[in-house]
Amino acid sequence: MIRSRSVAARCRPLALLLVCLLLLLPSAVPALAFQATPAPAAFAPGKVLLFAADGMRQDLAERYAADGAMPAFADLLAEGVRAEGGLLQAFPPNTGTGWATLATGAWPASHGSMNNTFHRPGGDFAAASSGFAPGILQTDTLAQAAERGGKSVVAVEWVGTRGYDPGLQGPVVDYRSTFSERGVMTNTVVPEQRAGAERFGVVYQEADLQPATGWTNVPESFSPPFEQRLLQESTDDEANPDRAFDLYLYDATDDGAVNYDRVLVVAADPGGAATPAAASSPTASAKDGAAAVADLAAGEWADVKVTLTGEQAGQTAGFYLKAVDLTPDLSAFRLYFTAVARANATYAGCDYAADCAGPLGFAETLAADFPSPTGADFAPLEAGIIDEATYVEQGLMWRDAHHAYLRYIVEELGVSPDLLLVGTPVTDEFSHQFLGLLAETDLDGDPNPYYDDLAGEGSPDGRVEVREGFVQAAYGLADETLALARGLIGDDAATIATSDHGFAPAYYAV
Repeated sequence: MIRSRSVAARCRPLALLLVCLLLLLPSAVPALAFQATPAPAAFAPGKVLLFAADGMRQDLAERYAADGAMPAFADLLAEGVRAEGGLLQAFPPNTGTGWATLATGAWPASHGSMNNTFHRPGGDFAAASSGFAPGILQTDTLAQAAERGGKSVVAVEWVGTRGYDPGLQGPVVDYRSTFSERGVMTNTVVPEQRAGAERFGVVYQEADLQPATGWTNVPESFSPPFEQRLLQESTDDEANPDRAFDLYLYDATDDGAVNYDRVLVVAADPGGAATPAAASSPTASAKDGAAAVADLAAGEWADVKVTLTGEQAGQTAGFYLKAVDLTPDLSAFRLYFTAVARANATYAGCDYAADCAGPLGFAETLAADFPSPTGADFAPLEAGIIDEATYVEQGLMWRDAHHAYLRYIVEELGVSPDLLLVGTPVTDEFSHQFLGLLAETDLDGDPNPYYDDLAGEGSPDGRVEVREGFVQAAYGLADETLALARGLIGDDAATIATSDHGFAPAYYAV
């Protein structure tokens, strides 16, 4: 944990963390009048930034800072103080316990969030409780106390804030809700990938490309175009219908050779119940290129906005498409689609517009006017249906939405937080996937059979440097997020940078 020089420098145990922070707030500071002369210096309360990167390791942060990859952390290390060996760790050392412990200053036995998911004694053993659900926390939080003291609070990706009871009045953005399946469509079917998709609960649609017919307003193709229908099944029928998209694969290069290099995507009528297999003949009525939601080259992403239904009618959500594979002869075609998602966002105390606290106010502005929220998704990667680069790109795209949200709240809405809570999940996500492939030995010094060998079959992948780069990128994004938050709240704010838990390489789970 790294902290700027302030009264917080005197506070080391985790249980005292909130006491130290509250000393920075005027409501927590009694009048000082011990002697007439000399008069004690007046305490000048200021703003507080509490930043946490999920799963961040202090030793890695210090190493990357020393290498120049984390300049914001390097500044804190140079100008502030650090805890020797980090904070005392809550148990179990995971997100569910760690963020609640940071937010309350209490241990899990007191605050009640015992794990990411857990059994509550006396309840149905088959019904797990979420550590982030409303009503789980039994202890007051720093943010709630600050608001009661008349302070302005903003929380962006501070895990669990959406479940606070009573809820925060200031702007809150806390993860996202999803409404559909995610997966790939491909014409290169691999049985192991199909089995992996089934095991991890993701979609594996088999493409059967057919000559394109009935299309209008599409780009000229210099080779005969092909078509395909993509189906995206809902996971919430009341809020999000099954969706279909017509694909138009074409050759945009006038080079005298077959060179399919783009896929155009148009929303279509799903035509009844969707099935895991994709239909190969889209209906002609939907094939209007003027209504395209994406036009992708190999390796490109597109953000696709959709409108929810039912009780969430009129609300915007979004998902991403990526053309993972698109070979010139179409021998390999793979289109990846993420889940339809909408940020969990509230601003209960807003007054800048009549309906700003409702679902079509603040939350809708974030959903409609800014990039759709997304993040690293382990299931498609571990199922083997996407590559590591795609996983990492999606994880780093977390920046696009959440940095924009933070800027909008402070710069455009003009919210000036006394307490700014900011977090990032990417350090944890990438550590899960890659640290176990980067450690040559385990804690006992025995060889790690998965060092640079994802399959564990004794054949090195030759990807140590690349995967180390992935981890460093996650720490770099944490540093960018901290720098943005400090710039918005002001460099004079008392800044505390920490993590909910550390991370050790692991390659085996029971």
